[in-house]
Amino acid sequence: MHRTTYELSVSKSLRSFIFITLAVSSPFYLSSLGYNSIEIGIALFVSMISSTLFV
Repeated sequence: MHRTTYELSVSKSLRSFIFITLAVSSPFYLSSLGYNSIEIGIALFVSMISSTLFV
C-alpha cells in the first residue's frame, strides 16, 4: 500500500472515530445542560446535515 493511501485511510478512520464520539457524548452533555429531547434531536440533526453538506 502506498504511503498516501495509508495516510488517507488513517485520517478517515480518525475522523470517523471523532464524529462517532461526538455523536454519542453530545446528547449526554446537552441533557446535563438542561436541554430536552426535542432540542437535542434538532441539534444532532443539524450537526449531521452540516457535516454531510460541508465535508
